[in-house]
Amino acid sequence: MKTLRDLLLLVAEQEEKNQGKMVQYLFRIDTRYGWFTVLQEMKYFDEDGDEQIKDEVILDGRIDSPEELQICYYTVLTKCRK
Repeated sequence: MKTLRDLLLLVAEQEEKNQGKMVQYLFRIDTRYGWFTVLQEMKYFDEDGDEQIKDEVILDGRIDSPEELQICYYTVLTKCRK
């Protein structure tokens, strides 16, 4: 069973791997309400040369039960690895 500590360590590892990549993963952890969000952010330039940012929610889940924490952990493990 994965714990909140395991999830935080995995997020820290992924943040380190994100450096300098075109596609970034942003993590929000709200311990007050037990909420965990993962966003995929992609920066690109349109035909006018303006920088554009596209955000997509990968996961918006709860972390206040062991079962939901497992879902969050394995979603980060499988979808945010490059």
